[in-house]
Amino acid sequence: MASFSSEALRAWRAGDEEDARERAALIAASSGAECGANGARGGGDDGGARASARGRRALAAAACVAALVGLGACARAHGAEMSGRERGVRAAALGGEARSGGTRRRGAPRRAAPRRAAAAAAAVGQSEAESGLVVFNEAPEYTCAKRNKALREAAYAARMGSPWTPGCHSKLGEEGCTKISDAGARLAALSDHVYVICMKCDKIVLPLQWAGKVTTVHGADIDPCYGRAAADHWHKASMSHVHALLDAVKYQYKTVTIVEEDAITVSPDRVDANAGFDIDGLEHAIKNDSSWNTVRVGYRPFFFEQQSANVPVGSTPHYACPLACKCHETTAKNACIVRENGCDMRSSDFYMIRMSQSRAIRKTVGAGSTIDMEALRNVHHQMYVLPQLSYQANLDRTREQQVNMARRFRDLCFVPKTPSDEVVQDAATAEREYEERRRKLEKRRDAREVELERARRLEARARAEAFRPPAPAPAATSEREATARVEEARDDARASGEALRRAKEEARASEAWDPNRGYKKFPNVTALFAEYDAKRARWVETKLERALTIWGEVTGGEFKTLEAFNWYYGEDLDARDGANAKSVTYMLPAVMKASAPRAVAEICEVACRIGAPRSGAIDLGDKLRAQAVAKLEEAAEFDLLEDDELETLEALRSWVVEEK
Repeated sequence: MASFSSEALRAWRAGDEEDARERAALIAASSGAECGANGARGGGDDGGARASARGRRALAAAACVAALVGLGACARAHGAEMSGRERGVRAAALGGEARSGGTRRRGAPRRAAPRRAAAAAAAVGQSEAESGLVVFNEAPEYTCAKRNKALREAAYAARMGSPWTPGCHSKLGEEGCTKISDAGARLAALSDHVYVICMKCDKIVLPLQWAGKVTTVHGADIDPCYGRAAADHWHKASMSHVHALLDAVKYQYKTVTIVEEDAITVSPDRVDANAGFDIDGLEHAIKNDSSWNTVRVGYRPFFFEQQSANVPVGSTPHYACPLACKCHETTAKNACIVRENGCDMRSSDFYMIRMSQSRAIRKTVGAGSTIDMEALRNVHHQMYVLPQLSYQANLDRTREQQVNMARRFRDLCFVPKTPSDEVVQDAATAEREYEERRRKLEKRRDAREVELERARRLEARARAEAFRPPAPAPAATSEREATARVEEARDDARASGEALRRAKEEARASEAWDPNRGYKKFPNVTALFAEYDAKRARWVETKLERALTIWGEVTGGEFKTLEAFNWYYGEDLDARDGANAKSVTYMLPAVMKASAPRAVAEICEVACRIGAPRSGAIDLGDKLRAQAVAKLEEAAEFDLLEDDELETLEALRSWVVEEK
């Protein structure tokens, strides 16, 4: 079963997602027999044991299905963890894995195992609605890591017969796992969500205060996806922080706490028994002080270590707090704020952060930095908990050395409040609040301006659409007059087309020609395009006007312009959502009612031989085309059509045949 999971995981990582799905599905299909075979090998002499083996065999088969569900539901895997986390946290707090039925009795019904495996699959495939999913543009690295997480948890469910839950899974109970102190648990619970960065995610006892708001970020899921597979530990861990921040962006959290698995949290009285730690006051400050961007529960004053390293062996170092690291008193007794950025304060084992700083941190880490060097160093207004409550287990400094450096930071960098400081702080707060209000007002004003501009554009468009240009000339009163207009418009269109052709050739032959940009760099060509379109449109209009003139002569009625059929002068057949093309379909049946076959031929020529410059021939509809063909065929029998009109008839016939 483990080999199946690892093979499926490699298939998903091996390239393009669709191909990977197919490879993983093939691996799963070929592994079905293997799943059953592995279960069958567990049989024994005892009848109950054989029944148990059969149950395990059914469990393994159903687990394959669970793994495949995990493959298809990787984008929803976070929702599965979110929906089941409260149950998992409470079980973890008791030091064990969540199991609904306890130890299975010998000879238990064989159907129980498949039911549990199906439940595991359902847990992996929780609906997005249950997870409170917010749609955002997922980076491919983020999606890749979520997919790896789903595969890993599905493999666990297949192996154990129950879904994976975050928290302590040690057989030794809580004694074999890392615990979070009560103070650390309370401070982290103030944020919207808690992320635990870990490689051994089943070795941490998750506090009950975090129930319903904790997510583990497994390094094995992250490393292959964020381009740090060959990087050192610090860069890999930094990308896990980036993934946690991306997840927080997706779920629209305002503040999050990030805890690394090697963080050792302690009770304040173990650090300083005389400190009189006021956890309630600290919680109140974190909740109500809007000036902080991070709250550092664990930290490492690296600038003191550098000062110590620069002193010759045997000499006593002289420690001094850099100006950028001065930590000013806050309303909380056990906290201070470093207002400036640039303080060389390392460690990222336990901190709370506002998501307004997320983008800058992700960008810095993405550029090659680590989370606790440049990334967090660039953040201003960082609150530090005094005394330090979190230390690193895996560090090149002993626990005692870390405690001493943290105490030195409190002694040398803490700046008590003075009346002038309070005035300055109040002024700074007032200025910041003013700037925030100003930005909000600017955004509102910009939004109003955008909306007004949009309304103006819509109004201008409506006016343009409502405007109908008048006919360039009164209706012709004879076919001869109409034909003269047609010939003049045709000659103008040809001359314009020839000028356009020459200009295009000259543009293509020039040194400035760029095939990728076309004629955009040649304004004379653009102007000639517009002129040719106008000349061509006028030529089409004169042909249709001639058809109406012939129709008027036959009927003895009033001579009309194209305005009688809702025509937009100066525009082609495609313009205004094909309004002029529709006018042609109104004009043709009106003309066919009279004995004017040559007028019918003129309109049909425009419809099927000239057409619109972009969309081509006008769709007259099957019935109207058939009626036009019949009308022209009847006229052809009596030799009433000219040669060009006969060509139009042939074009209309072939068009009808093609359409059928």
